[in-house]
Amino acid sequence: MGRVVDWMARTALEANLAVTLVAASVAPDLISASNVVHVRAMRGLPALADTLAWCGIAARAIRRTPADVVHVHLPPLLSHGTVMTCHHLAQSARTRGVRERGQGLHRSLREVQMAVRLRVDDRCYMSRSPTTRLSFVSELLREEFRVLYGAPRDGAVLFPPAPSFREVTVSDRFAARGRLGLSQDALVVGYLGGNDPRKGFEHVLALANDAVDVKLDLLIAGPNLDGVAVPRGHILGYVDPDAVIEASDVIVAPALFEAAGLVVGQALARGVPVVVGIANGWAPAVTRYGAGIVWDGRSEFLDAVLAASRVGTTPCRLAVAEVSEQRQAAGLLALYERSLMDARTARPDAPSAMNRI
Repeated sequence: MGRVVDWMARTALEANLAVTLVAASVAPDLISASNVVHVRAMRGLPALADTLAWCGIAARAIRRTPADVVHVHLPPLLSHGTVMTCHHLAQSARTRGVRERGQGLHRSLREVQMAVRLRVDDRCYMSRSPTTRLSFVSELLREEFRVLYGAPRDGAVLFPPAPSFREVTVSDRFAARGRLGLSQDALVVGYLGGNDPRKGFEHVLALANDAVDVKLDLLIAGPNLDGVAVPRGHILGYVDPDAVIEASDVIVAPALFEAAGLVVGQALARGVPVVVGIANGWAPAVTRYGAGIVWDGRSEFLDAVLAASRVGTTPCRLAVAEVSEQRQAAGLLALYERSLMDARTARPDAPSAMNRI
């Protein structure tokens, strides 16, 4: 969420709007360019309690801040915004099989927290004002919202902008594989979800076992990989995503539910095709442009990987162009203009031009 909010703030500033940020932490360049109201996180509280306490303080700060458009990003703040961007739906994640990790009391407490989060989301979305415009970080999330809570007002999709297209060259790939000690003639499959079943790690393990007749190397990066051993797997831990992407023929992201995964956009922006699950926010664009394979979870994962490896770079470039920063910025500013029009309709004395966000 943080990266998307930062991008939105910069977009508003580049449009010469005065921006006030109510936040726990703000990038240094935004501090100097905008008005910042710091609302510090409690830290000592459980995550959900911390969020709810923070939202209570933030709501008071929002009420004291004059603005033509109030853009919020968390369900408990929905009633205080003229615009809200939905980044995640706990109910959808739960339905898709996302469960808390851990054992014993720790897991039980996290399950209780998830149950409370579900109730908070439901209450906030079901009681939303009919005048508040809702946007979403992906088509997937918008359609999930429609099923759960009815048609949203507005429903704009503000996808996290993908990086500019910069194809991995033959020399880039050769050098990246050399640095990682990989074969130059194997099919290299990259994965950056760590040892997390919610990210689809079990399918990566199955891929290693199923590819008996394929010369294949796996690059596995992310958290909680200490002591993990995978046949033909190269365990990298935390690394720069580009180190994996440049060496790979295909990037796989079989997460159970992911509203708008950044790694997929980074891979496509380098011309590397992807395999994503059907509950991935990138799935519609991947389907539209043939930039990889949308895996349904029933067919063989290896077959999906092999099919994706035959995709060229042009579909990847087209998918990335759809969610370019320029296009997403235009969509964001248009959403703000629609919100300002609401204010002018409701109050004829409202500002005729948007100046403050």
